[in-house]
Amino acid sequence: GRDMMMMMGSCPTPCLCDRRLQRRRIGSNTLLVILFVSFCISLVCAEFKPTETGVLVTGGVAPVEFAVFREGWFRISVFPPPPPPQPKHHHNSTTVNNTEDQHQRDNLITSPMLLPVDNSPSFQLNVVEGKNASVIAEYGAIAVGENLSFWELERKLGPGQLSTIIRSSKVLNKTSSFSKRTEGSDSGNNKLSSIAYTFFVEHSSEALFFGPGILTNESNPTVTASFSVPIITEFGFLTSYVWCSDGFALFAVVPDNFKESIPSLNVTWRRISNSESIWTFGDTRADFYIAPASNVLMATQLFWMLTGSPAIVPSFALSFFLGRSGWDEPPTITDTLSQLANLNFPTGSVVADYEWFSPVSDEHVPLAGDANFSDFSINTNVIIGGAKFFDQLHSRNIAFGGIRWPRLGNTKCLEEARLMGCIIPNTRHYNMLSANCRSWYTNETKALTQAGVDFFWNSEGNISYYTYMFWNMAEIDAFDNHIPIPTTTATAPTTTTTSTTSTTSTTTPTTTTTTPTTTTTTPTTKSSRTTAGTTSNPPKALKLTSASSVASKWNHVSPLSSTPRRVFSINRSFSPGMQRLGAAVTTGRIPSTWTQLQESVTQLLSYALSGVAFPSVDIGGDLTKDPSTPIEEQLLVRWYQMAFFTPIVRCNSARGSFPHFPISVTSSTAYQAIYKAASIRSALFPTLYSAMIHQNTKLQPMFRPLFMDFPEEIESLYRFDTQWMLASGIMVAPVLDKGATLVPVQFPESVWYFFQFELSAAGAIVGPTTALIEVLEDTIPMFVREGTLVALGNTSLIEAQSPKLLHIYIYSGLNSTFTLYEDDGITLGGLSRTTLFAWDDNFQILSWRRQGSLPASPTTDFEFVEAVLFERNSTPMTANVRNIGQQGFVDFSALKRAKSEASSDSPIARHGQRK
Repeated sequence: GRDMMMMMGSCPTPCLCDRRLQRRRIGSNTLLVILFVSFCISLVCAEFKPTETGVLVTGGVAPVEFAVFREGWFRISVFPPPPPPQPKHHHNSTTVNNTEDQHQRDNLITSPMLLPVDNSPSFQLNVVEGKNASVIAEYGAIAVGENLSFWELERKLGPGQLSTIIRSSKVLNKTSSFSKRTEGSDSGNNKLSSIAYTFFVEHSSEALFFGPGILTNESNPTVTASFSVPIITEFGFLTSYVWCSDGFALFAVVPDNFKESIPSLNVTWRRISNSESIWTFGDTRADFYIAPASNVLMATQLFWMLTGSPAIVPSFALSFFLGRSGWDEPPTITDTLSQLANLNFPTGSVVADYEWFSPVSDEHVPLAGDANFSDFSINTNVIIGGAKFFDQLHSRNIAFGGIRWPRLGNTKCLEEARLMGCIIPNTRHYNMLSANCRSWYTNETKALTQAGVDFFWNSEGNISYYTYMFWNMAEIDAFDNHIPIPTTTATAPTTTTTSTTSTTSTTTPTTTTTTPTTTTTTPTTKSSRTTAGTTSNPPKALKLTSASSVASKWNHVSPLSSTPRRVFSINRSFSPGMQRLGAAVTTGRIPSTWTQLQESVTQLLSYALSGVAFPSVDIGGDLTKDPSTPIEEQLLVRWYQMAFFTPIVRCNSARGSFPHFPISVTSSTAYQAIYKAASIRSALFPTLYSAMIHQNTKLQPMFRPLFMDFPEEIESLYRFDTQWMLASGIMVAPVLDKGATLVPVQFPESVWYFFQFELSAAGAIVGPTTALIEVLEDTIPMFVREGTLVALGNTSLIEAQSPKLLHIYIYSGLNSTFTLYEDDGITLGGLSRTTLFAWDDNFQILSWRRQGSLPASPTTDFEFVEAVLFERNSTPMTANVRNIGQQGFVDFSALKRAKSEASSDSPIARHGQRK
C-alpha cells in the first residue's frame, strides 16, 4: 500500500495520471478500481520520464538517463541513490563529499576533459507503453527496455533507416562487498558496505578494441586492448576511452576524481568474454558518452569534437629538438649548437633538464624546503647571460624549453604556498587542481616566460589524474598574449523537450547537423576519381558559424586578443583534452635497446589512437644500462630515421650518459644517414605544417595507423603496427632490426610510389601485397599513394636551394588537392596566406589559386613553384619553374606533346624516318 501511494503521488506526467481524481471521496469498490488503474499507469510513468535531452529510466538498480549530448554523441548517465549521511566522527575524513553534485540530474558531470556544451542536437523520443523508449537523433538512435532489460545503439544509414550496432541484454548491475569497520566506529553493525556498479556492453566475438592508451614499461605491446584502468604514470597512460570495430566509440566520465594524490579514475573497462565487456565504477554518478563510429577515423574526429580540437602549435614544434639531461656537463648548449650549425644540421629547439634553473636536483630537499634551492630562477652557470642567452637563440630561430616538476623546493616558496593550502600534506607537491593555487603558480612562472622561455617540458606529474591538464593551463597563462583556454565546466544543454504520451512524441527541434563521413566514392570515370582515405570532414558542429572556409577558421581567434600566442608543451603523460592545449606527449622513460625501438612505434600509434595529436619518443632512450658506454651507432641511426617522421622529433639521454646527439656518432656514414633523414624532414616542412593545420581545422590526424586510411582492411592491417601514415598520403616503414638488409612492408590496396629525391624511374607497387624492400644504412622506406600532392622545400641533400622555391610532387593516378599554409608560425589571427593546388588526373593539369597576404616575418615565403609528375614505370617529368603569383597552372599533357614533337623532329628521328 505504501509503494502504491508513493507511485500515485509521484507521477511525472499529469496527462496520464490525474491526481485530483485520486483525491475524490467515492465508494470503496470504485476506489479500488481507480487505485488499480492508477497503479498500472504509474508503473509506466515511473519507467520512462522525459528529460530535456532524452529519457530517464527507473525501475532498475539505479535510475539511468539515455540522452543526446553533442552532435554525434549519446549520453548514458547512471544516478546511484545518494549515500546515507556519514557519522560525525567521519567529518574529518579526506573523502570529498560530492553528494549534491553527483546526484543532480539537471547538470552534467564537471570534467576538464570535456568541452562545454552550448546546446544539444534535436531528437525524437518514442515510448512504447511498458516496453521500451528510443531517443532518435540525426546520427542514430539509442533505446532502452523497461526495468533496464536491454539497451541498444543504432547508426543512421539513410532517411528512416537505422542499423543496430549494439544490442545488449544487460544494462546495469550492482554489487556489494563488505569489510570490518575501523576502530572507534559505532557499536552494533561492524561492517561497511562498498558498492560498485557494472555497465554492460555486448559486441561481436570478432570485435577489436583500440584507443585507451598504453603503458610503455610493459613488454610485447599491441595497438589493440582488452582492458583499461585510467591512470597517469611516467611510463605512459591509460584512459576511459575506447573504439570498437563493431562501430562505436565510448568514453566514461566519473565525478569523484578531483583528488590531490590519486593519479587514476574510479572507472575501469575490461573485456570479460569474446562477446561482452564491462565498465565498473563506484557508488557515484557515471556518464558514458557513446557514439556510432563506423571506423577509427570517424571515432577520432568525434572524440576530438568531444574533448577539443588539437591546437595549432608554433612552427618550431615541427623542428628538431636538441635535448639531454645534463647540460651542466660538456659539451655546452652553445658548443653543440655551433657544431650542428657548422654542419648545416637543421635545429629548431633546445630542451634542458633541471640544470637550467637549479644547480642541483631536489631529490634530497626536505619537506620544509631548502633556502638555497631555486624554483623560479635561471641558473646562469648553464644559461649563460640568462635572458640574453634566450635572445641569442631567438636571433637564430631556435626556441628554448626546460623541464618543470609539480613541486617546490625553496623554503620561502613552500611556506607561502602552504599558507594558501596549495601543498599536498606530507609532500612538497603542488596542488594544481585549485584555481587559486594555479594562479599563484602562474604568477611565479611569468619570471621565466618573460625572460624568454618558449615552452616547458613537464615531468613527474603523476600526482593526480588531472595534474598534467591543469598544470598546462597554469603554464599557458604565464605566457603573455596566449590563446584563451575554453571553459572546461560542462553546463546543462539548452534543448527543451515536450512531454511524451504512452506511444510516440517528438521534442522541440534545435540545431540539426550532420556527422562525419570517412569514405570517398571513386567512380570508374577517370576524370572524377579522387584520393580516398583520410578525406572526411569533421561534423558541422565543429565549424565556426562565422567560418566560410578552412582559412577563416584557421584565422579565427577569441575577441579577447587580436594575435594570440600559440601554445606548446612536452609532457610525460596524457589525459584526454590535453591535445587542445598544444600538449605533445612522450613515451616516457624507455631503455636504449633494439627491442624498445621496435616497440616505440606501436606505443606511438597507441598514443595516436587514444587522441594524442603530437606523440613523441626520446631518440636513443633515456634509460641506459651502462652510462659509460655510448649507444650503438647503428641503433642510434635507425632511431633517428624512425623519429624524424613522427610529429615531434626530440633526442634525449640520461644524466651522466653519453648524449644522443646527431654528432655523437663517430663514423661519417652514420652521420650522413642521420643528416639525410633530417634533410628529408626539413624538406617536408610545408607538407607537415599544412597537415598540422588540417589536424585542427578538419580533424585529420597527421600521424596515424594504416587502418585509419584503409578501414576496410582493418582485420589485416592492425597487426602491422610498425608502419604508419604521415600527412596526406605518405607511408613510413622504418628499419627496426639490427643488421637488416631487407624490410617486409605491407602495402594496402592502392598504387604506391617510392618516395625519392633522386628523380629516377618512378617504380610503383600495387597493393594489397607484402614486399621485401632492400635497405642500406641511409635507407628510410617511404612510399606515397597515388593521388597525393607532396609539397617540399629544399630537395637537395648537397646544396642549398632558394628558400622561395616550392616543389610540388604529383603522384598520379587520382585527382587530388593540397592546401599550403603560410604565416609567422607563432601567432593566430594575424596575416596569413593559403595556396590551393589541384591536380586533374584526366587532363594532366596542375592548377593553383592563392589568397591572403603574409606578415613581415613569415615562416615560409614561397614565390616560385617547380612541379614534378610521377607516373608508373616512367621517369619523372619536371616542369620549368614558374612564378606562383595569384594563380597559375602547369599543363603536363602539353609538355608531353612538346617533348614528343621535339623527339620526332630531332636529326636522329628524321634519319630513321628516311630509312
